Amino acid sequence: MLTVVILLSMLFCSGVHTKIYKNCELANELVKKFGFSKDPGSLGNWICIAKHGSGFNTKAKEGPLLDGSYNYGIFQLNSKIWCGSSGSKNQCGIPCEALLNDDINNDVKCALNVYKLKGFAGWLSWTNNCKNRDVSKYVIPCEMHRRTYLNSIIKLYKKKPLKINRI
Repeated sequence: MLTVVILLSMLFCSGVHTKIYKNCELANELVKKFGFSKDPGSLGNWICIAKHGSGFNTKAKEGPLLDGSYNYGIFQLNSKIWCGSSGSKNQCGIPCEALLNDDINNDVKCALNVYKLKGFAGWLSWTNNCKNRDVSKYVIPCEMHRRTYLNSIIKLYKKKPLKINRI
């Protein structure tokens, strides 16, 4: 019993919080806070990476992988290349543990660095789950696109009159 109390105390007092986003919540934050484009194709790729990489979990950590590295945070950034200590390339210049909290500023900054250098192909989760697929489905239902989505449906039906088959 004492062990359970100690473990719970450590969990709540650790100062590291986890946030699990919903797809539209993350999409809205990327657009409003970080200036991402609302374009469903582009934004949909980012949401697809987060969904399939971390399940939208800001504290996700995967590994060890075959090369001994780990993937960290909501965008699953790899410790061998993007974050880490002096033993890694650390191209984002941050410790990997900085990616394991509910503040996604470091995650977004590093993810944009990955994108700048490698495009979306910098993520295996994108290659396996998002590449050549309709990623707009991740953001079209979101509030920012609801009006656009409804207008496209209305335009479609205005172009094609509804045919009623009479029996």
